[in-house]
Amino acid sequence: MSTAIPTAGVKPADYDEPFGASKSWQMITSASVCMVFSTFWLGLRLWTRSRISRELGPDDYLIAAAWIFATAMCITEMVQCSYGLGTHLWEVDVIKFSTFLQARPKLNMVIGNTYAMALALSKISILAFYLRLFQKKRFRILVYLTAAFVISYTISGIFVVIFTCNPVAASWDLKLMMLPSTKCLNRPKAYLTAAAFNIMSDIFVISLPCREIWKLQLPLRQRLSLIGIFAVGLAVCVISVLRLKSVANLLNSEDITWDTTILLIWSTIEAHATIVCACSPTLKPLFTRFLPNFFRSSLSSGRRKGSSGPYALKQSRDTTGCTYELGSSRKYVDAENGNLTVVGRGAAREGMVTSVSQERILHGASDDEVCVTRTVEIKTGRMADC
Repeated sequence: MSTAIPTAGVKPADYDEPFGASKSWQMITSASVCMVFSTFWLGLRLWTRSRISRELGPDDYLIAAAWIFATAMCITEMVQCSYGLGTHLWEVDVIKFSTFLQARPKLNMVIGNTYAMALALSKISILAFYLRLFQKKRFRILVYLTAAFVISYTISGIFVVIFTCNPVAASWDLKLMMLPSTKCLNRPKAYLTAAAFNIMSDIFVISLPCREIWKLQLPLRQRLSLIGIFAVGLAVCVISVLRLKSVANLLNSEDITWDTTILLIWSTIEAHATIVCACSPTLKPLFTRFLPNFFRSSLSSGRRKGSSGPYALKQSRDTTGCTYELGSSRKYVDAENGNLTVVGRGAAREGMVTSVSQERILHGASDDEVCVTRTVEIKTGRMADC
């Protein structure tokens, strides 16, 4: 690798890279694959919520907005490739490089802001999903505090991108940026700080529901599987760390058209992986309907008494029980000896229920309890509520 500073159009004498090396195809391929995969996963989520659960909520609209920003980011990255992004600086045509320098500040501003918005909206969508599942007051306070943290550092990051220079217009105008009187912050250092806050928020969002899920009166296998679904977000943390390393490398980069590509690839993967992770926990009703055998073993593996929280499960001791599919949590609640306890909301899937007349959510005597009353008529003639 060269020890001299590369110059556009001039290959360093000691540069040992072969001519024609390019990462543009990696940028375009990763962006295309990520867009297709996140679009497919988001489509499954929206179809599940609208057609099966029939309860589109704020979390669904938030994740859809996140997808729009993530897609806009990918398109902007592809546009940058046409200006020489992904090619070594010394291989970029001088005229094309001049155009790249003119367009780069504007394109970077678009990429930086869309990236920040995509991640923030995805995480807030996950937090909104938590609010649908858990009613415990202390937990909800933690969710709101985490959301406030995400919103705060996102807004500050966007302000840094827009108001990097004085005068402000120099942030996207190269001619103004090159004036001796213009003063600008070191953007890579600002990105490094934002990346650190981003990793911190990832850890907060992933760890929030683990304790609440563990306290549920469910078979161990089901609790571990639920925690596993939410812990998929650990992959996003790993991606965030890899991206942080790319940001650090960019601090002293002398080959910006090459090194920026690595950062953008990791940014793309992180944004779309967060969307996929946000959608995954909501797809249980879809797989339950079309792949019932996949979940049957876990549903029949344990017999527990009582119920707690929105994931409550109560197994039947006889063969006359009813099976209910809950709305947001999509768990199953069985009748026991003709008495039915239901937590959540949904519609009957099988069993001996002939009608459902009422459902309402009651906040119990303590913050730890959420109770749903459902009046049910069963062939045995017995009624039950909670």
